[in-house]
Parts: sequence; structure tokens; C-alpha cells
Amino acid sequence: MLAYNLVPIFKGSVLFTQLLGASASVIAIMIAIAVYVPNHVIHLVFIGPVKIKWIAVISIILYIISLSGSNAGGNFAHLGGALWGWLYMSQLMSGRDIAAGFNKIADKFFSWTKPGKKLKVKYNQPNPDYEYNRQKSSQQSEINRILDKISKSGYDSLTMEEKDTLFMMGKKK
Repeated sequence: MLAYNLVPIFKGSVLFTQLLGASASVIAIMIAIAVYVPNHVIHLVFIGPVKIKWIAVISIILYIISLSGSNAGGNFAHLGGALWGWLYMSQLMSGRDIAAGFNKIADKFFSWTKPGKKLKVKYNQPNPDYEYNRQKSSQQSEINRILDKISKSGYDSLTMEEKDTLFMMGKKK
């Protein structure tokens, strides 16, 4: 957009122009990755393995050559994206996040998309072995007492609590 307003060759040649698409941002991401891991290998169909730094260099050269073509604005946008990708990643690698202010504003604007309060999860501490064994032994002796009562007097002789205990213990196993 700046090139159409500042570069003399475009003055007066275009009455109305638009910026469309996301290709400049894709180029910015590609250049940022090439700055971050320049020797990362990409396997291209019909070409084979190529380091991403060479893909970035060839892309930039093609955009510069194509500036005199019919899509000069698009190529300027691609070069601007490449410049931004290089600038952002080189600054980020040196420890400065030049987009920190924008990120704060975006976080406030899009705060409604963040999840609400997290649930607090409480984990029960496992019992020591002796306590676990004591509880199991107590439960087993209670089951044995109830079963002995059933064998002597029948199921109808059980109290409601004993029936509930028998039912609950049967569900656990």
C-alpha cells in the first residue's frame, strides 16, 4: 500500500487498488521460520529435499524480479511480509518481542474466548498399607457376619442397614 503511494512509477497509474488475501502473511511466516531454523529440510514434490533458507531466498528473488509485472502491488506486499517475518524473528531471537504491545491489546479484546475458571481437583491421598488392610478386613468381617445371619435366620431377618451394606458391598466387587 505504501509503495503505491510513495513509489513514483505508480503515481497516477492506478485510481483504485485493493489489498486482498493473506499471502503476505504466509510469506512472513515462511521467512520467520527460515530465520529461526534455516537448515530445516522441506521435501518438495518433483524436486526433493531442499533447505528452507533456499526456498526463502528464491522466493524473495522471484518477488523482486516480478515487481515490474502486472501484480506489482502483490509482490510489494510479499516483500513487505518477508521484511516483517525477518524483522520479527530476528528481534524475537535476540530476546525482544516487538509485538508484545499488540499481544496485550489482542488478549484484552479477545478475553471472552478464553476458558473460565478452572475446576479445582482434589485428589484423595492413598491410605497406608496397614490402614487399607485394616479397612478391608473390617469390611470382610461385616460381610461374613451378615452372611452368617442370613444362613441362620434368612434374608428377612436383616435390618435395613445390613441390607444396604450387603447391597453396597456387592456393587463394589
